[in-house]
Amino acid sequence: MAKRKRRKPKVGEVITRIEHFLVPKHELLKDDEVEKLLEKLKVTTEQLPRIRQYDPAIADLNAKEGDIVRIHRIDEAVYYRIVTKD
Repeated sequence: MAKRKRRKPKVGEVITRIEHFLVPKHELLKDDEVEKLLEKLKVTTEQLPRIRQYDPAIADLNAKEGDIVRIHRIDEAVYYRIVTKD
């Protein structure tokens, strides 16, 4: 069986992982949305799952530690993560 060759990006072409069809949409929540979310879920920020600040999926968001990210998966499920440094 022949191996598939990887296509090399053209000069000046930028490929980001966030545009890949397997990477779900990520977005930062605003402060008022965070408060409503925490009340609705009855949790604190320490109880939320974590995502690293330098995760390739959120690199374009310029997220900082303590921000909360909403993740829209393909199956229409919505998940929340808190941004951490490590």
